[in-house]
Amino acid sequence: ADVAPAAAPATAVPAIASSEEANRGRSYGVSSAPYTLEIIIDITCRHCAELYRPLMEALKPKIAAQQVQVIVRHLVRPSQAASQPATELILAAATFGDHATAMDVLLGSNPEAGLAGMKARLGEVLDAKKLDAALLSQGPAIATLIAADQLRISQLGMGPRTPSAVLTNHGRVTKRWSADLPVAAIVGSLDGGL
Repeated sequence: ADVAPAAAPATAVPAIASSEEANRGRSYGVSSAPYTLEIIIDITCRHCAELYRPLMEALKPKIAAQQVQVIVRHLVRPSQAASQPATELILAAATFGDHATAMDVLLGSNPEAGLAGMKARLGEVLDAKKLDAALLSQGPAIATLIAADQLRISQLGMGPRTPSAVLTNHGRVTKRWSADLPVAAIVGSLDGGL
């Protein structure tokens, strides 16, 4: 009930939905990796902030070894005022390769934070003019990508509990984690562990 309705067509979610730059910018690793880990994050979730950063740090060697591609999917909660604008800002930053920086700054944002405050916070570490230009030029594409994420999260049978993750091996779902990102279990799964 707290997942935004999907505005995208009912067809399968394409590998690159609407904004290729934003979609690529929030993916880590190569698409030919045998494993894909889709992490579902709510930007306003403090629990997500606590668990996401250690997991991404632990996955760096696996990403570098081309063992896994990580795709961050952004859950937008209509009940959280900051959810949509924070996600738009992060995906705008992703269009010019700064998804990770934007996540560091905005992940765990106050659910009632305003767009101006979040833009100002992000503007302290990223080029504010570049961010505004990306929001303006990529706005409709980012909105379509957000809708595609909501659809994909639903297709994966995940949400609204965050953080969550789904691991696939050559397209076949092998593991799911809901409301948790257990670093040891996820990394162990990439090594063939249980």
